[in-house]
Amino acid sequence: MLLVYPLTAQKIVGTDLFHAAALLWVAGASHLAHGNVDLHAMGWLLVGFIPGVLLGANMSIKVPDRALRIEFATILFLSGLRLIEVPQTTLVFAGAAAFAVGAATAWSVRWLMLRRVAPASD
Repeated sequence: MLLVYPLTAQKIVGTDLFHAAALLWVAGASHLAHGNVDLHAMGWLLVGFIPGVLLGANMSIKVPDRALRIEFATILFLSGLRLIEVPQTTLVFAGAAAFAVGAATAWSVRWLMLRRVAPASD
């Protein structure tokens, strides 16, 4: 969608979340009606899913468009590696996770430093 439609990454994230939510409700209702749902597992998934969506939605508004595009491309690339079963994929995932944590930490520290340095508006 980033390549085909002239939309910002934030609008694409919102569109994708809406689409995923609509599909989730329809598919979930069908599986629940047919008794194919493990409610215990679903509860544990929601424990991580709900904060993840809220945090991701808030971050997508604050993160620059270019950085968001790079993050999407990286996630798609890593997913592709996993799908084609490249050897040592776990090592690549661990390296990517370490890099992501380091980049997020650096960005957060930079953001906090700029926030402290900025003059207070009256």
